[in-house]
Amino acid sequence: MALVFVVQLLIVTLPALAQPQPLPQDQAQPQDNINWQEWYGNFQNNSFIIELGFDRESAETLKQRLNIYRLRLIYIPAQSAGSVAPLSLRIGFFRSRAQAQEFLDASDFLFRRQTVRRVTAEEHQQVIDSLANPDAALAEGYFVFPVSKDPCSGIHYNSKKILQSAKTLYMGGNYRQALSYYQLLSIVADDGIAAWSQELIGLCYEKLGDYKQAEQAYETRLAQYPEAEGVRRVEQRLRGVQTAAEDGHKGLRKTKYQYGNASPTFFRGDVGQYHRSLTRSIGGGDSDEVMSVLSTDFDFRGSSAWKGQVLRGRINGFWIKDQLDSSESEFRLRRAYVDYQHDGTGVKAALGRQKEFDSGVFTSFDGATVSYPVLGNVDVSVSAGKPVYFSDIYDDLDYFFYSVYADWQISQGWSLNTYVIEQTLNDVTDREAVGVRGQYASSRVNGSLNLDYDSAFGELNNILLNINYLWTENLSVTGMYGKQRSPFLSAANILIGQADLDLELYLQSRSNVDSLLEDALERTSLNSYYSLSMNYDFADKGKIIVDYYQSDLTDIPTAEILTGAPSLQPEITTYSHTSMGAQLIINNAFFPNDSSSLGLRSSDGTSSSSISLFLNNRIRVGNFLVVNPKINYSQTSYEAQREDQHQLRYALSLAYKPFRNTELSLEWGNESITVPQGGQDFDSSYVFFGYRVHF
Repeated sequence: MALVFVVQLLIVTLPALAQPQPLPQDQAQPQDNINWQEWYGNFQNNSFIIELGFDRESAETLKQRLNIYRLRLIYIPAQSAGSVAPLSLRIGFFRSRAQAQEFLDASDFLFRRQTVRRVTAEEHQQVIDSLANPDAALAEGYFVFPVSKDPCSGIHYNSKKILQSAKTLYMGGNYRQALSYYQLLSIVADDGIAAWSQELIGLCYEKLGDYKQAEQAYETRLAQYPEAEGVRRVEQRLRGVQTAAEDGHKGLRKTKYQYGNASPTFFRGDVGQYHRSLTRSIGGGDSDEVMSVLSTDFDFRGSSAWKGQVLRGRINGFWIKDQLDSSESEFRLRRAYVDYQHDGTGVKAALGRQKEFDSGVFTSFDGATVSYPVLGNVDVSVSAGKPVYFSDIYDDLDYFFYSVYADWQISQGWSLNTYVIEQTLNDVTDREAVGVRGQYASSRVNGSLNLDYDSAFGELNNILLNINYLWTENLSVTGMYGKQRSPFLSAANILIGQADLDLELYLQSRSNVDSLLEDALERTSLNSYYSLSMNYDFADKGKIIVDYYQSDLTDIPTAEILTGAPSLQPEITTYSHTSMGAQLIINNAFFPNDSSSLGLRSSDGTSSSSISLFLNNRIRVGNFLVVNPKINYSQTSYEAQREDQHQLRYALSLAYKPFRNTELSLEWGNESITVPQGGQDFDSSYVFFGYRVHF
């Protein structure tokens, strides 16, 4: 069996994947060889930053989500360094306000206080200059690089300076401000300073009278840095705060009143509810309501930490109620799981409905996952359960899978994931595959390669190569190539064209079982595609995007294969599609703080060709309202009918934020389809409105 062979291969090769011994200090090199001064220095016009209020809650989130700022610069502004005012961080640099706002919108639910600002040329230059000599420039401000903890990256020197400022605040009795600095250092500094900072976090909480948080800080210090110096001292402090917490509750009651936000437990989420209605008229006749839908979606996340352990949970899904036909209503739970992590050992476990791409399961599954770091940079995981395809046809079948996979963080830029998976369907082989995914990221190149080979079918299931290259400071090029079975290979593909097949009865025949994979493959198409796009950024003025896409669908099953009866009409067994487009985005084109998009796209397929033109203008009015008018025109030519179809769509949408965590949406639109030579014309209007709340 391929699975047994690959597991044996992992057992033999995993010890060889251990990280090499670290070089002596004077030979250490940056882990990904990124020249940070050249990287940020090239972006002279990138003057927009996101300012983030820093407190204990945001510190916990930043620690978990630091990877989203991988190629962003995080620094403390000069006026904040050493100040007794609440600490703030700046995330830079962005080419335009729109780009910074887009990044903020994507992470808005993570942090409660974020603002897009434009910094002065002097501050921008000061940050750039500090990259050349970080130790000399720190009299004006402190700059931190979360990407690398290597001493050559500059963070080593900056950490020492921040540590000195925190000490000054602590000695002056400003424990709350000093605490923010120590929390920041515990996240981004090297292990030595991070361990010391974690201990000082506990000491600050002691001074503030918050013994519960002090206890948590010391336990985290012992669990995360068991080999660091001062273990006995930290253990003594831990016993001291435990005694203080048990002997007197007066201080704890005071803490709860003053520092209630310092709890290691949090609950966040968002809920959205939207109504969609559509009316349509044919040939100029009366309008009929053809759709009226109320949809509700939700995403809730919670976390609780104690004694070096973390328990998290997440549940999300949606409910769609068809108000014209209640029998069409649908409820779908996409994720519903709890996961556990032990900081000391690195053990992780998850139970419930989850989605783990590294496992080789291409959809959600109901089951369990357990992970363990066998080496310093290799995590081995095991998953088992039932795949969930969100379809009555497939979800009623008797599925079971298990997979073994390993994640290897080769270096700061390189990572590798391998997996083997066995999946059965009604006790016969449904999927048996090995896969690998390699990723590389640097300041100029980002790329990934995905391979999935199904050993049961003896066929390559999927290959996907994606590369993004930053050619210059303004020009980036992205290329993609893919080749995959459509749908992905599995024995369940036998149901294509015969969804009503009684699979249990079908598999009672030995001949059907013997030919199952061959028959399933015969019903599966093959899709090959590639694309190339170029993005040229005019800094704060806008950008232009040009792209090309080509796909070829082959091995399309014929009617004779699907139904057993030959077709009376010529059939298409291959289908090709080509698309080319250009999009121009201009900032401040018609109004201040607007972003206008003008695009042209041409498509050519086996049976039709089309050309479309669209205009979209996104206008930000103050900090609370976004107005978005849009219009699209397309012309489609069908070879069989030898006639052109004209389509015109226009809409107006409004997004209003009365509060930071609440958004109200409203959109009205119209679509008209005109078919010459006596065809039926269509005219449709729709209304979409609703709200979303983050908490």
